[in-house]
Amino acid sequence: MIALRLALRLLRQDLSSGELRLLGLALVLAVAAATAVSFFTDRVRQGLHDQCAALIAADLAIEHGEALPPALVAAARQRGLRTSAWLTFPSVIFNGERPVLVQVKGVDPAYPLRGALRVRDGADAPPATVQGPPPEAGIWVAPRLLTLLHARIGDTVPLGTLRVRIAGVIADEPDSGGNLFQFAPWVMIDAAALPASGLLGPASRVKHRLLVAGPRSAVAGYRAWVKQHLPPGAQLFDLDNARPELRSALERAGAFLNLAALTASLLAAAALAVSSRGYIRRQSAAAALLRTLGADAAMVLRVFVLRLLAITLMASAIGGMLGMLGQQLLVTLVGGWFTLDLPSPGIGGWLVGLGLGLGLMTGFVLPPLIRLSRVPPLQVLRGATSPAGGGLADWLLAGLVLIALTAWQADNATLAIRLLGGLLAALLLFYGVGSLLLRLLTGSLPHLGGSWRAGAAALQRHAAMTRLQLAAFGLAITVLLILTTVRSDLLDTWQASLPPQTPDHFLINIQPDEVAPLQQLLGEHGMPQAELYPMVRGRLVAINGQPVEPDAFHNPRARRLAAREFNLSYGTRLQTVNRVVAGNWWGDGDAHRPAWSVEQELAQTLGIGLGDRLDFEIAGTRV
Repeated sequence: MIALRLALRLLRQDLSSGELRLLGLALVLAVAAATAVSFFTDRVRQGLHDQCAALIAADLAIEHGEALPPALVAAARQRGLRTSAWLTFPSVIFNGERPVLVQVKGVDPAYPLRGALRVRDGADAPPATVQGPPPEAGIWVAPRLLTLLHARIGDTVPLGTLRVRIAGVIADEPDSGGNLFQFAPWVMIDAAALPASGLLGPASRVKHRLLVAGPRSAVAGYRAWVKQHLPPGAQLFDLDNARPELRSALERAGAFLNLAALTASLLAAAALAVSSRGYIRRQSAAAALLRTLGADAAMVLRVFVLRLLAITLMASAIGGMLGMLGQQLLVTLVGGWFTLDLPSPGIGGWLVGLGLGLGLMTGFVLPPLIRLSRVPPLQVLRGATSPAGGGLADWLLAGLVLIALTAWQADNATLAIRLLGGLLAALLLFYGVGSLLLRLLTGSLPHLGGSWRAGAAALQRHAAMTRLQLAAFGLAITVLLILTTVRSDLLDTWQASLPPQTPDHFLINIQPDEVAPLQQLLGEHGMPQAELYPMVRGRLVAINGQPVEPDAFHNPRARRLAAREFNLSYGTRLQTVNRVVAGNWWGDGDAHRPAWSVEQELAQTLGIGLGDRLDFEIAGTRV
């Protein structure tokens, strides 16, 4: 308590005299920069997380070809999670003599758990956000279905044995994004009304899906439990495996955002490295004075450590408040980059700011402060100089702190190692350039006059500090340039990763009688090389007579492939963009031989080799 009271008294004196002005300002700005970026990146990540969750209308989904066990719902609700269930199957709707293939989706009152379902109840009406199924004896339909049926909102159409009214048009459906190539338009109805339609017979191809949403920790616990209790053939979807292409985009965006946060931390370290030296030098006299008044080394150490902790907490609090304002400025400046509403910031930014402040103070200020406790009382008579010793040890600890900060912020070992290596090389380069400039300045001193000579002499007297400051400023500018360059390079790399002949558009669901007119149309517009492929959907059910079970594969991608339907095609000639890497292409005389070609990576993932027999189920027929 004596050390605490003394530390607070000395802190008040330092604040009133401006003793801590430079060090405190450096730490405040460092924490402000880091917390601003942290608040902003946290909001962007949370916004992306929420947007991805909307793609499956939940945080986690379970899909099965049969009704899911009630135990799955009960386990979710025991963990405080919200649940919803829907089922879907293909069917046909007639309008007079015109049949249209549709995908019927029966939902419950809790649907959707994530995202927003928006429906128009009139041709010119704005979309309204709704919860749950359509009204009794009503359906909501995809806009394309009205055109196919030549119908309008309010018309009554048959659905099985039911007569249902088209009550609205679906403007936005949260989990429709996972059905990119869904040929049949959606029809949404109350799941409770479906049994009376007569469409849920033994031959119907019904898929059941359970949606689960809630706090992340509870969802994670439920995910771990449900993996051990999934029925055979059921699939588990979450934000990692529901849409792999979006997960990849999230990972790349996260890498850039992590680099932004790391930039702020490195700038903070450079600022503190420069400002802490002067503060330590001025504290030598205070430490010697305490020793002359009878304080032992342990007391002096406690006083300075407590004062350092108080400074860190104050600067972190002020920096955190400035960071909160700064992140709002970032949202204003670059919020237009993101096509989503950013949620409110959490407490993570405050913790990042406090952790950064403690880490920087530990790495750059604490070691020389510890040596201050051993300053002899006679130091009062000798004047205020920096405590001796510890040079290499200080730099080693500072380096370890920077490595820890880099690993923490980068969240990627490869990125952290490469960035640290590059920055170390840049630091040594700037330090060498600073030494060369000082040497040139020393040679030019006789030719300088007035204030220029005085200024140059002052730089020469504090040569080590001058080199450090030049290296720190150079490093800060380098880090900023890295961040600016990476942002543009990231976009360029994404675009360059696409082959030059990547198509811009795809036409699907082309009927056989439309092939010739379409080829003629493409030729008239200068695209005679556009190739058309026959496509059918089929599920791989056996390899060499062994049933294909998704759970039997260890590779997550293999499990997804084994559980999905493939786009299958057929033809007599090898496509121009393909090449055979194993085996031989069939000739015109091999039409009677059943044979398959398989894409190389797909074959490796599923363990398919030359000579293997593959069984597919296509529209209920085994081939």
